[in-house]
Amino acid sequence: MEGVIPLIIWLFTAPYQSNLDHFVFDIPITCRLPVDRFTYKIQFFENDVFSNRDVLTRAFNETIGPMPVYRKFVGQLGGDEIFSAGYSISADIEHDCTNDRKPVKARIIFKQLCRLGKWCNLAYDLNLTNLKGFHKQDAVITK
Repeated sequence: MEGVIPLIIWLFTAPYQSNLDHFVFDIPITCRLPVDRFTYKIQFFENDVFSNRDVLTRAFNETIGPMPVYRKFVGQLGGDEIFSAGYSISADIEHDCTNDRKPVKARIIFKQLCRLGKWCNLAYDLNLTNLKGFHKQDAVITK
């Protein structure tokens, strides 16, 4: 009986599949403030219900200007939780595209799920102008 609880926990947190699923994030990034340059950091994650978030991409830091700039981020993941309906994607962002130019943090959770066992190409126009806090947003997901 001692092993039943860990087995149940493992069933809910173990990956749904073992093949790698691939992710491509096509993100035009803009800052609509009258600034020559701004700095941002972005990293994509897969959100789980029963365990921690899974890292999909490395953290990317850049100082850029003028806008917009087009970036492509790629990642992969070896499956999702059991009973998952699809990959829930989010992006953690830090930037200084604010009126007072002080760094802020934001998290965008994309409403659409990426399908399990498929390539996922997510396109989203990221306007960082005074963006902070948590946001649920629509994105275009293909493949």
